[in-house]
Formats: sequence, structure tokens, C-alpha cells
Amino acid sequence: TYREGGGILSEFSSPTIQHNWIIDNEAVTVDPGLVSAGGGGIRAGDGNPIIRNNIIAGNRGLYGAGIVLNYADGIIRNNVIAGNTGGEDFGGSGIWKLKGGSALVENNTIVGNVSALGGGGVYAWSTTMTLRNNIIRENVAPSAPQIRVNASTVTVTYSNVQGGYSGMGNIDVDPLYFGPYFHLTAASPSVDAGDPAMAFDDPEDGMNPGLALWPALGSLRNDMGAYGGPGCWDLDGDADGDGVSNDADNCMATANPGQDDIDSDGVGDLCDNCPAQANADQTDADLDGFGAACDCNDSDDSIHPGATEICNLVDDNCDGNTDEGFADGDADGVGDACDNCPLAYNPDQADSDNDGIGDVCECVCPDQCDMDGSGFVDAVDLAVVIDVVFFGAPDVSDPDCPRSRADFNADGVADAVDLALLIDHVFFGGFGPSDPCSP
Repeated sequence: TYREGGGILSEFSSPTIQHNWIIDNEAVTVDPGLVSAGGGGIRAGDGNPIIRNNIIAGNRGLYGAGIVLNYADGIIRNNVIAGNTGGEDFGGSGIWKLKGGSALVENNTIVGNVSALGGGGVYAWSTTMTLRNNIIRENVAPSAPQIRVNASTVTVTYSNVQGGYSGMGNIDVDPLYFGPYFHLTAASPSVDAGDPAMAFDDPEDGMNPGLALWPALGSLRNDMGAYGGPGCWDLDGDADGDGVSNDADNCMATANPGQDDIDSDGVGDLCDNCPAQANADQTDADLDGFGAACDCNDSDDSIHPGATEICNLVDDNCDGNTDEGFADGDADGVGDACDNCPLAYNPDQADSDNDGIGDVCECVCPDQCDMDGSGFVDAVDLAVVIDVVFFGAPDVSDPDCPRSRADFNADGVADAVDLALLIDHVFFGGFGPSDPCSP
């Protein structure tokens, strides 16, 4: 004989248990003649209950502190099952199922349950269970703290399970909750991570087609946990505890009792990614925390208002200026440190040959060795250079070049080294000028 059902007890029936806070109940007293006590929150036996949209928390039982399904089938959907403790006799503190038919456990947040024996989150004992789109984390037990399988068939898919679990779509990552009842933040990796089949879609926000209706987030794809899927329900009427109900709160994730909204876009300033510029859709393609309405490059998360400006020809901080704060000797708006012509005004930084030297300060001497402009590099050009180097003859210069055309190695003087380069080029096919187009 067992003492069971501290909060709700059903036997040989199939009740629907929904929209309840089942909190701080217990089934722990074992009087003489009793074997044990369990099912601190709910105990359902020999039936097919539907348990949905409840908060089941802080209950105690020597097994199945949160929920016991004893020789029962059942559907457990869209519940927060958290902080239930016990399991001293037969383990299990979140959901405990013994025998019976198959149970579906879908879109629940099963967290922080503690069992003295194995199976802190879910314990399946000689039964069959399907777990889908759940968050099962931070449960504590000496073995199998998240999911314990004992002579059972358990399938787990599209769930966020601490420590990982084999199955399609499962992940193991911090869900990024907020509030006392584990709502997900917009940045949660569990948002839009549930089963992608349309049958599991979140409800649609009629005012924003294609987006999920609170408490679901993101697109219509299922969110893992209690606040996702077609049956999700806002279990906590004031998620951020600011005294404003969720259905009227313009910033449900952050306490803002004053409901300040400078740009009147319906999104409170404390959670608005562009608080001074209306953007009700809060689009943020690069996920840098700044909406497209105020982010001058919403495809690059390193560029946004308040970013550190660096010398890179880009307006990094979206203030309308480029490379401000850097020395700019030619006043062209490009800092000297990244200006390809730091002494010549060239705001467009044109560089036709992509050699890192801007066109306005780069000499253009395509036929530098052709001293006489004949179209050929030959002995005549060699004679001209000899005259320049050894006899001081006037240099044949190019107006596009700020140096002597006979200065082939660009060392500032036309001399025997340059003559040797030309000889090698004319008679032996050498490369000739080593740097024909640098000032």
C-alpha cells in the first residue's frame, strides 16, 4: 500500500489537468503498514490523463515528486516541472512513470528537480515514453540526473538535454532563461529549435504574420520548452515581476513598471534594440543587439552604434563619419594610418592596380625604360641613360613621375646601378627597373 497524490490524485480515470499552479504539495509520510509515498504534485494511475499548461513546482515525494504515472498512459505537454525533490525510495523527482502504455512528454521545461536516487528529471521504468521539444536541464541525481531509462523504450528528439542525449535535433546548450518560471529570452538557442514539422509550430501573432505569438518567440518553428508549440500558454501572468501583466507589458523580459517607450513603437525602451527610432519588428539580421533601423550595416555584427572606431575606411560606430579620431594630414576623411596616399587628398582611395598605393600619388610610367619614346627599349635608350648618368645630359622625364625616369631602382639618384639594370634588360632579358612606378 502506498500514499500518493499530494496535490492531485486520479485512479481509473482520464482527467485533463490544465492551467493550475501545483506547488508545495507532498507525499512523504509513510505510516505503519505503508510501503512508500510518492506523486507529490500529481499521481495518475490506470488511466490516460492529459496534463498541460501547469506549473508543477516545489513538491516532495519519495518517488515521482512532481508527477507519477502508475500503470498509466498520458500526455504531458507545456508544463514547467521544476524544483521538485525527493526520490529517496524509488528515485525520480520530475516525471516518474511505471509500466502502463506509452506516454508523450512534449514541450515541457523540466529543470532543477532533485532525486536522492537516479533519475532527477525523467524516470522511465518498464514502460515506453516519447520525449519531444523539451528542455531537461539542471536536474540532480547520483546517476542519470536528466533522463533515467530502466527496462524501457524512450525516444528523445528536438530537446535541450544537459549532457546531451542521442536523438534527432537534440542539443546541449544554456537555454538562457529569465524570470522565476523559465521563460526564454529572444537570444535563447532553444527558440526555433524544436521539431520543424508544421504540426508543431508555435501559434502565429496575428499582428505580425510569420512571427510567433507570446510566450513563444522568433518565427513559427517550435520553441523547445513549456512556452513553445501549438498548445503553449503564458503560465505566469507577469514574467518580469514589474506589476504589469504580460498582455499589457511592452517589455516582458525586463522589469519596467513605467513602461517607457520614447519612440512609441510598442517596444519598451529597456528591451528595444533601437530605443530612439521606431522599429516595432525589432529586425536585427546580424544579431549584434542593434536593430536594422539604427544599425548602419545590419549584416556585420562588428558595425553598430557605439562600436569602437578603427582605421579601416568604414564608419564602424554609425555616426556618419569614417575613421574619426585618427590623424588625417591631407584632410580627406581617411586616417593616415590606413590612407593609401596620406599626403594627397583622395577620399575615394582609388587604387587601380590594387598595390596599396592610391592612384593620385602613384607615378604611372608604363614604359620607363623607353627613354626616347620610340616604343622599343633598345641601344638608343641605353645611350640616353649613359648621357644622363655620366655626362649630366638633361633627363627625359615623364610628367606623371615625381622622379627621374633614369632612376630605375627608385633610390633618388640616376647612377651606374640604374645603368646596369638597363644593360641587363636590353642585352640579357633581365627585369630592368626594379620599381618602375613608385615615387
